[in-house]
Amino acid sequence: MFRRFGLGYQYRPPEAPVVMTFDNVSERRGEVRAEVHVESVGGGHILRRYLNLLGSNSVKDLARDLSSMPGCDRYPWPRILESATESIIRAIRLGPDLETYAGALDRPPPVRWLCDELVMAGVPNVWIAAASTGKSTFSVGLAVCHAAGAPFLGRHVAKGVPLYLDWESDGDDFREKAWLVSRWLGLSAVPPVHRLPMRGAASGNAAAIANRIDQLGATLVIWDGVQAAGGPVGQYATYESVAMDLEAVLGMLPPTTHLLLDHVTGDEMKTDAVPRKGRGGSRKVEWTRNQWTLILDREAHLSERHVVGWTHTKINRGRYLPAFGVEVLHREDELGFRVFGEEEVKPLHEKMPTWKQLLVVAQQAGRPLMNREAARLWKGDAETRTVKLVGMTVDAHPKVFTRNADGSFEPHWSIRAWASGDGAVGAKGTAAGTVTAMPVVPRRDDDWHDPRFDKDGALIDDEEWPDEQLPF
Repeated sequence: MFRRFGLGYQYRPPEAPVVMTFDNVSERRGEVRAEVHVESVGGGHILRRYLNLLGSNSVKDLARDLSSMPGCDRYPWPRILESATESIIRAIRLGPDLETYAGALDRPPPVRWLCDELVMAGVPNVWIAAASTGKSTFSVGLAVCHAAGAPFLGRHVAKGVPLYLDWESDGDDFREKAWLVSRWLGLSAVPPVHRLPMRGAASGNAAAIANRIDQLGATLVIWDGVQAAGGPVGQYATYESVAMDLEAVLGMLPPTTHLLLDHVTGDEMKTDAVPRKGRGGSRKVEWTRNQWTLILDREAHLSERHVVGWTHTKINRGRYLPAFGVEVLHREDELGFRVFGEEEVKPLHEKMPTWKQLLVVAQQAGRPLMNREAARLWKGDAETRTVKLVGMTVDAHPKVFTRNADGSFEPHWSIRAWASGDGAVGAKGTAAGTVTAMPVVPRRDDDWHDPRFDKDGALIDDEEWPDEQLPF
């Protein structure tokens, strides 16, 4: 059996109970060289050599050395090596398998999600946030849920094998987070979560990462964090070149799902802006396929609550997804999450359009409101200007609000039909939970997109929205 393995190739000959792994394969000046490691099927070391695959003497010498090893003299090593080297040369010459698409106009399969709407399967994803927002906490939680097949933040997660590339924390910190999340999920034991302590740029560890992905069969690789993985920026390396090097490393690795955790600039840490790219080169935004931006609610932080707003800021296939909020529940023997709508996260609420802010007020009231009362609940005053703004907003959005005969208004019936729960996700003793109504505005079909962004994904600053942009 011949296959790609790590950054090289692996061959299991039918004539002998061995595994031959060819690493560091390179072609230069008419020679194809590789490091070959021969081991028993059970994993026992037999021999390691540097080999010129096109050199007859080099191959003969290796066959002789293998025949001289204890218990290996009865196998046809020249024929085995001929088959292995020819398979590698053919793979190098032909390159990747050619894909040709033709035939009936059947719709291709939809987007696959490893974690529904948060992590797209088979492509690079990124979560960006300022330091201490909770990226590592969320990513360890996702790793545990992926290993257990448990929901994460109220979303379905496919069960698989997580590999955590850790540049930022130590083993004790990682182990504690995994234990606390497992306790919150009500699991009887911590599921298998693999962590690889990392030092230096990923380009210098590409072979080791690739081999681990194939050895484990990793279905999710989490990079914590991208800045260290890319390597230092200095006189001979710009942010753009570092981003392109990291892109090249991911392109060489065995195909799987990647989640990269990236930091934002110092200026964005000081504000409540929604960053659209991580620190450094914009090239990282271009080659990642799906991106969420996390923002800390500083006002909640002053009350010793860890509240984080999530905003969808990049997707290359499909629609933009609604923003939402999460409170991280730090308890003595548990680490859990409570999910709620964006209106409960101050920096996200302030960026909501006028009609959506007023909709939240009407929903929370749970009864018809007159313009003056709504103004008081919304802005804290009943000045003529505010009352007039309420009336104009209600009348301008008949698909969002219903105006009653007595002059009061309430959410449209289609919105009132949207059910909600208590928002606790994965409470102790369960592997799932309920989620508060999210988004505030229900989605109608696959053509829906977050109205805060235009068709090209750019953030819209206007607070008034024409009816044709409404999601129902």
